[in-house]
Amino acid sequence: MLQGPLLAKTGDLIRENCSVAVEPRQRAVTAASVGANITISPNPATETLTVSIGVNDGDMLQLTLFDLNGRAVLRQSVAATGPTTIAIGHLQPGFYLARLTDGKAQALLTTKMILQK
Repeated sequence: MLQGPLLAKTGDLIRENCSVAVEPRQRAVTAASVGANITISPNPATETLTVSIGVNDGDMLQLTLFDLNGRAVLRQSVAATGPTTIAIGHLQPGFYLARLTDGKAQALLTTKMILQK
């Protein structure tokens, strides 16, 4: 398993209170922070992404995919508990940034994703 720090922004502070793990066998991106357990899989993806989130509250979160030009190409509400499957087959193959934000537009996770056909 590969691990490295993930920066989390809270207000005006940027903290390294998260860790990111990419497990080659499962091909998933995971993040664990205070009160959150987030998995986006598979990576690389073909037709769908599954976002699994376990947080202490039942709020809805937002997943936004950005192309490498910084354009938002997909926005999807995601339940804060349990898995959500998102269709991405209509997008062009390539590299994307996936950003998961809470109701206050604070980023919980930003990671690279690959879409293959």
